[in-house]
Amino acid sequence: PRTGEPGGEGLLAVTVAHADPAWAEVWSKVLFLAGAAGAPGLARSRGLAAWWVEVDGALGMTPAARPLTAWERPRATA
Repeated sequence: PRTGEPGGEGLLAVTVAHADPAWAEVWSKVLFLAGAAGAPGLARSRGLAAWWVEVDGALGMTPAARPLTAWERPRATA
């Protein structure tokens, strides 16, 4: 807000899992505004379970997010 420029440089999306959904939303916004350069370190330093998608499509996540992540194989279409 203080610069008038959009935030989230280098990021398409950020998601945070937290016991309190309001705090999950707050931290998602904070991390998004920190951009690709700041979000990973900030999330890790706070012990947050966070996932982010960078503009090149790369998915990042914190160590706290790994146990909450389930990968599913795409289903074949008939």
